[in-house]
Amino acid sequence: MFDFYLEAIDAALHKIEKSPKIGEAFSLRQFCPVFLEDLKDELHLCRAMLEQKKLWDGMPIDSIQLSE
Repeated sequence: MFDFYLEAIDAALHKIEKSPKIGEAFSLRQFCPVFLEDLKDELHLCRAMLEQKKLWDGMPIDSIQLSE
């Protein structure tokens, strides 16, 4: 069920690896621009939480309604 989301995170991580190290991107989690290295850390956190069936803030995914 979460394969699509995990693949999207992996694709974003791949793009960050190919980007200039001084770049910035907009973080939806922090709702502000962040350095790419910080965004990479956020994406690793999101991936780890998804693998535990939780959102980035720790809320269990089973407790919310998801649409596909």
